[in-house]
Amino acid sequence: MNKWLKGLISFLLVSVLSLQVFQPASASVDFKKAKTISFNKNITGKLTTGNGNYEHVYKAKLKKNGNLSITVQTNTKRSWYVEVLTSKGEKMTSFYTTTKSKGNEIREIGLSKGTYYVAISGIYDTAYKMKVNFKSSNYYEREDNDTVKKANGIKFGKNYSGSIEGFTDQDYFKFTVTKKRKVSLTYNNTPKKQRDLLIVNAKGKEYAKIRTDYYVKKPTKSTYTVTLPKGTYYVLIQYGGGSYTFKVAQ
Repeated sequence: MNKWLKGLISFLLVSVLSLQVFQPASASVDFKKAKTISFNKNITGKLTTGNGNYEHVYKAKLKKNGNLSITVQTNTKRSWYVEVLTSKGEKMTSFYTTTKSKGNEIREIGLSKGTYYVAISGIYDTAYKMKVNFKSSNYYEREDNDTVKKANGIKFGKNYSGSIEGFTDQDYFKFTVTKKRKVSLTYNNTPKKQRDLLIVNAKGKEYAKIRTDYYVKKPTKSTYTVTLPKGTYYVLIQYGGGSYTFKVAQ
């Protein structure tokens, strides 16, 4: 067999494996067989070729609203694909682990109480190690809050946290002003994160806007004060991946 033919076969083999490796678990795995997660304990497993078992799925039972954190040990020669799914197979978040250096890949997501599934897929015959933790809180975003209709309600004077997944994700938070008054929006600015925070109404009319500075060298706070008529308003947070913290006060 000549070198050209050997190269072609290797290319086709890698291509086929890639399609199998990153097939969404929600499309091929029976959730009824998922093992229940013990939070903050190491989860280990090995993806095998038997029965096309390229994905493993675990069940996370959340008794309260809060923040789900997933930590996957990285490998310089391997990458894993991790999803958080609802019982209906709806994807709440997903990410690939890095292969740049050994360490951990961490993803956080705010969720309402309920049952969710953490699915991991990757190269077969490869062992993985991950940990899933949960911290109950009413002051962390709850996905899916990507529209005004699904906005999380917030209280004045309380710090709220969440995370943005790239430039397509948007987070909405709702508050009501009972009479005309001044309202302030405060954001904790993070170095190397450029992000927009806006106060808008249900139709998208803009009343306030903070654009964070990518080049700040240390965390700072930005505050925008605006007088709002009586009504319902929304804090819209968008752009720039990663975590954030903000507060609305009156």
